[in-house]
Amino acid sequence: MLLYEACDVHKIEILPRRADIEKPVIAVVDDNHASADNLHDYLDATGFTAMAFYNLDTFLEALQSQVFDAVVIDRLFGTHTSAGAIRAVRESDNPDAPVFVLTSELTTGKASESEISQIIRDYNVTCFEKPARLGILVADFSKRLLRS
Repeated sequence: MLLYEACDVHKIEILPRRADIEKPVIAVVDDNHASADNLHDYLDATGFTAMAFYNLDTFLEALQSQVFDAVVIDRLFGTHTSAGAIRAVRESDNPDAPVFVLTSELTTGKASESEISQIIRDYNVTCFEKPARLGILVADFSKRLLRS
């Protein structure tokens, strides 16, 4: 007859696969659905988990319950800028998340360099002209988020 020693079990922890843990979650916020979807798909295909948001309110609502490793956000949503949303990221559970602001207004004259420079200084963001070079954007994400 075999005797087995009994042990107390204090905790059982089930974790997701390691690969899922290491995929940074990036919010893509742009009211142009095609631009947001294109960037979302590209990020997903290059090793990130992307979540697309098509307006500021939906993004701000998600920010209340979701921690993002990085944010890509358009500068202008109708007549509103993304400054309030960027401020909310800086006040979130991950205030140091890299934020990339996309703008096409510099070449059209709708925004001034001093205005964009002020956003960069106030919120410690990186600015890219639209259309963004996706390979360069992903390289920057990789450098900042996938360090070993």
